[in-house]
Amino acid sequence: MHKNAISSGEFAKLCNTSKETLRHYKDIGLLTPRYEAENGYQYYDAEQFYDYYAIAIFKKTGTSLAKIKECMSHQNIPSILKTLSDQQEALIKEKRKIEQMQFVVKNALLNMSMGLYHNPTDSTPQIDFFDKEHLLAVPHNEFSISQEDQDDEDRILISVLRKYKEICDTYNIQTDYQLGAIMSFDSKRITHLYTRVNKTYKNPYYQQKHAGKYLYSIHKGNWDLSATYEKFFSYIKQNHIRTIGDIYAYDLAGFMINGVENNSMTIISIQVV
Repeated sequence: MHKNAISSGEFAKLCNTSKETLRHYKDIGLLTPRYEAENGYQYYDAEQFYDYYAIAIFKKTGTSLAKIKECMSHQNIPSILKTLSDQQEALIKEKRKIEQMQFVVKNALLNMSMGLYHNPTDSTPQIDFFDKEHLLAVPHNEFSISQEDQDDEDRILISVLRKYKEICDTYNIQTDYQLGAIMSFDSKRITHLYTRVNKTYKNPYYQQKHAGKYLYSIHKGNWDLSATYEKFFSYIKQNHIRTIGDIYAYDLAGFMINGVENNSMTIISIQVV
């Protein structure tokens, strides 16, 4: 037996795995100890660390143990390349899923924290600096809402979500589907519905909400925004505030808590000079 042979326990520690896993791999012929002592104990060679490492990489990408055994047994380069290529695609998809979850969680934390810690007893507009935001803004007239659905909020929401899902699938866009509205300051009419996206996208619906100073107000506790809008517009007029562009209204409560009216939180904002 080689003087540098490694016991199964030591090899398991080196590979950050368990003796049971090594035993299973030995039983199925995937990774067999290289040496056997007179007493029947089996030992690994240090170079077998790379065999285990390859197995671990293949396994983490979703390759079955049978497929891993086939690749490592036959050492067929084209077959290995095909397997690696397939797993690279799987990893790319998994990375996108993780990025999507990170985007959703990050936005939910920021949105709900902003709404929660804002003074609930005072809806007086305030001015603060906002970072830029990437938006997927769809013109209001592009949503397929029939005349009979005009008063059915659930049907309207289904139509809106279908449109966003279609756009996101077409252009490979990541979003949390949290909705906002863009309103013309002059007409006081909603022109677009939007959702935030994670970066700049080249498509007809991408817009950027520019960084800068914004007048904003946070409405909390009920779904009727009319009183807050009225106070918002009056504040602009009375204080002779010069505004830039459109008004943005965005739901801060999110899909996790917006089913209860008392939890509702909406931020209304417009850029100012």
